[in-house]
Amino acid sequence: PLYVDPLGAQLWHEHKIEVPISPWPAPPKRVLRLSAQLYNSAEDYEVLAGRLKEICGGSMRGTATRPFS
Repeated sequence: PLYVDPLGAQLWHEHKIEVPISPWPAPPKRVLRLSAQLYNSAEDYEVLAGRLKEICGGSMRGTATRPFS
């Protein structure tokens, strides 16, 4: 069966951001897979981080604290 994470669905429907999110190791925990590609810019990742903070209320554990370089 195809798994559709509610956070991923919200990112797509509200912000047109597509990012794979999977349960890991088991729900409710999950992992977000970020792939750097030529067509993405540092600004794209900054926008994703901002939207995740908005949606999650700033309560994201295990997030990067370094700025992009």
